[in-house]
Amino acid sequence: MKRLISLLVALMCVSVSAFAEILDFQIGGTALYNVDAESIQEDSDGLLDIGNYNFGLDARLKALVFEGTALFLYNGKTTAAIDGHESERYHETSFLMTGGVAFDMVDTVRLGFGIGPRVRVLSRGGDNYVLADDKLVSSPSFGDMWIHAPFTYRFTCDLLLKPVAVGLSYMIDTDYTIDENDVADLFGVKWRSGKFGLSLLLNW
Repeated sequence: MKRLISLLVALMCVSVSAFAEILDFQIGGTALYNVDAESIQEDSDGLLDIGNYNFGLDARLKALVFEGTALFLYNGKTTAAIDGHESERYHETSFLMTGGVAFDMVDTVRLGFGIGPRVRVLSRGGDNYVLADDKLVSSPSFGDMWIHAPFTYRFTCDLLLKPVAVGLSYMIDTDYTIDENDVADLFGVKWRSGKFGLSLLLNW
């Protein structure tokens, strides 16, 4: 009888835990170290340079094992040399939306993976440009911004310390865009060229 009661209690606990994780929303601040991962060992002093970081907002919605994320980042010291022109300084605003999966491990660690388009808008002197196919395009339409945006992988590992979570992420751009639609571009990725990010999220 005691074993049966223990089993029922255990099943109830599992059921409550599973129900609680059916829908989970997180939002908070994030910082992205805007230096390729393979270069960190060569330039470890760069970790102390605030100019090497992009700051912004990170939001995530998880339903069962499916997760969608939205990442908004800003950097006021981005430099870009496009089409052979001399490198110039821009203010960069980027927006990444991903869809994927996330799994909770022993209710304290969440591992996630997603992919989606990352739009980069560069501004200088009152003019706005979108970085599309390695070219700065002036005054693009909303649709142009998305079809030229490279798809980006995002891997996440979160420590769930309710009511907050501390998340480590790794983001890698691919060469795939909707307008080109070459699936092979999703796999020819330099895995060590990604960038690390850290987020502090509130659980709702």
